[in-house]
Amino acid sequence: YIDYGKYRMDAYNKCIGFSLIMLRLLDQLNYTPPNLKLYKKDSCEVTFDDYNQMYRLFIGGEDYMSYRIKDHDEAYELYSHYDLAKGHCICTGLGFGVRENWLLTKKEVSKVTVLEKNKEVIDYHKYINPKLFDDVEVIHINAYDYKGKCDTLLLDHYEDEAGNAKLESAPKKIVNDMFVLQAASEISDNIECDRMWMWTLELIVAERSWQRSCEEGSYVSKTSVYNEIKTEFNLNNLPDLTEEELNLYYFMYNSWSSFSSRYFK
Repeated sequence: YIDYGKYRMDAYNKCIGFSLIMLRLLDQLNYTPPNLKLYKKDSCEVTFDDYNQMYRLFIGGEDYMSYRIKDHDEAYELYSHYDLAKGHCICTGLGFGVRENWLLTKKEVSKVTVLEKNKEVIDYHKYINPKLFDDVEVIHINAYDYKGKCDTLLLDHYEDEAGNAKLESAPKKIVNDMFVLQAASEISDNIECDRMWMWTLELIVAERSWQRSCEEGSYVSKTSVYNEIKTEFNLNNLPDLTEEELNLYYFMYNSWSSFSSRYFK
């Protein structure tokens, strides 16, 4: 006999405990949640999902991004960006400003510049968060058209484009790995930097490592996959990372979703 009620209660308590640990970790990392409010103007709309305690940003009716205020789970996906950021940082894609707001708390970061192609997203922040523009330089431009230099280049602008690059039968929001890597290579040709990183890279590396390990019957390290990506896509400004660092970035990126899905599916 299995007491499923007790099992789910134990699982719930574990999730609560894990969530508290991760929230304390964010606090230790000086994480500051973004300032978000309801909004609707032209094709830009920000709604709030009471059930999931989540803000959603829609552009032209399309679900652009979301942010859950209870556990800030989207912040974990950006830990690698925060960890690697130094000096003048150029970021692509403003979204809800989660990454930019966090970078402002890091003493090693001297300046934050954001490249955002959607003026309505910029207007949203000017309306609900005008103080952000006192500390962050926001440039209305397509990231592919920008030329300049910085210390750290952080890419996160291509979710819609990468989703559309998939076959029509595939879920739109599944990011096309090849598109992400090719886009990063193209932009890095125009923006000179000492180091760079892009959203989902830790996930791409981990998934390729797992797939290759299954195919070859022995473990293929994340480091070897990562270095192959650097060579194949001419991403020489990606930092040199150890297996432990790549494991950390993947754990942070995937931590809450993997833990909760283990018990609640």
